[in-house]
Amino acid sequence: LKVYITGGSDVHEHGTSNRSYGNGRTMIYANSMRSEDLIKGLHAGHNAVAASGSSTFAEINIKDAMMGDTLLVDPFEEALVLTIQMVIKVPSLLRVFNQEGCIFEERCELGLSHEVSQILPKHNTFVIVELWQYDFDNTLYNPYFTNPIFIDKKY
Repeated sequence: LKVYITGGSDVHEHGTSNRSYGNGRTMIYANSMRSEDLIKGLHAGHNAVAASGSSTFAEINIKDAMMGDTLLVDPFEEALVLTIQMVIKVPSLLRVFNQEGCIFEERCELGLSHEVSQILPKHNTFVIVELWQYDFDNTLYNPYFTNPIFIDKKY
């Protein structure tokens, strides 16, 4: 069973100017902006959640699998490489998680594009990417989270 994340909520609080609900954004990787393609991408889990529309979209891949996909690997395969491609708009902290917790962390500075290739430890069951932007005082804010790439053994 796969459960995918989506962003956003419905709030009906009148007279509240500083609300935290409803700020999440679902960012979908789709072949086009046509509703059929957007729904197909959402159903496949090819999406991420961001705290705002100004967040960076990160494309993550292991071989030909992307977020939401299940990658079937040979049980004797030595190493998998996670590739992350993104445009860094503000200094950010990139984190990669698997079932055991954070396995990689890197500060990313401004740049037109940024690519990270990370060799993953053996025996992953999933990989998720987080990206947090740094504020002017180095406070982390505006989180971005991908859906997992699930990893399973082929027998």
